[in-house]
Amino acid sequence: MNTTPKLKLQHLWKNIWNKKMLYLFLIPAFLWYTIFCYIPMGGLILIFKDYSFSGGIWGSPFADPWYKSIRMFFDNPLIWEMIRNTLTVSLLRISTFGLPIILALMLNELKHPRFKKIIQTITYFPFFISWAIIVSLLEQLLTPYGAGGPLYTVLTLFDSSNTIRFFMNDQQYFYPILILSLIWKTIGWNSIIYLAAMTNINPELYEAAKMDGANRYQLIRYITIPSIKMTIGLLFILSLGSLMAAGFEQIYLMQTPGNYAVSNVLDVFVIKIGIEGGYYSLATFVGLFQSVINLTIVVIANAYLRKKMDIALW
Repeated sequence: MNTTPKLKLQHLWKNIWNKKMLYLFLIPAFLWYTIFCYIPMGGLILIFKDYSFSGGIWGSPFADPWYKSIRMFFDNPLIWEMIRNTLTVSLLRISTFGLPIILALMLNELKHPRFKKIIQTITYFPFFISWAIIVSLLEQLLTPYGAGGPLYTVLTLFDSSNTIRFFMNDQQYFYPILILSLIWKTIGWNSIIYLAAMTNINPELYEAAKMDGANRYQLIRYITIPSIKMTIGLLFILSLGSLMAAGFEQIYLMQTPGNYAVSNVLDVFVIKIGIEGGYYSLATFVGLFQSVINLTIVVIANAYLRKKMDIALW
């Protein structure tokens, strides 16, 4: 009865020892997460305190009542608007999940090495451009002032009215601009991991399928996609872990008084209320609120995919 757990533990240590060089590569990541993610969790006590710079986190007095910051959060008249905007942006981002897979499949089908490298470079490059530069470019391309930005001029050709449109300041254009610029910036970089997974597919599978008369579409459907199914599933679970995190930098830079009703998300609220407003306990609680919901969604998604498709993070 007691030998089974002991044997399992021995097998685990034996497996770790046999793959010790691989586990050594995990040490830097383990140290990083420990120092910058787990140790700072002690700062969650800030939720229940009235923070002061002189006292610091541990020297600041406890709030009266202790749930003061929690009540401030739920009493905020804009809280449900922020949650709705956050979920909208996050769901739109998740809806683009399949685009890097499609790009990776297309790149994998390219047979000319030089042309393939050129396309990869073009699609990867935007990832290294900061959001500050991208938003500045969008403002110049879509400005109605002067002769009008190049993109603004093209878009107005499809509009029969002579109305001047401020695309960067109009809330009806906020989501399209947000998602299109996000796709342009990240689609190439996000496709790398799928391309890497495709390189591990046994070429003999393709050769055997071709001998059986399979065309290119059938090769993708029955060999390529099933072979990277695990990678797709794991990354999809991880993407769900940011459902309550719409992203800060891009939205913060694109936010204007005209689109505030749809761009006011929790990530921007945390920075404004914490760094700019000095309400550190409230900002801490909002961050915890987001993290708890994200973790819950990941656990549920992981359990569901493990049961239905035998794909799981743990």
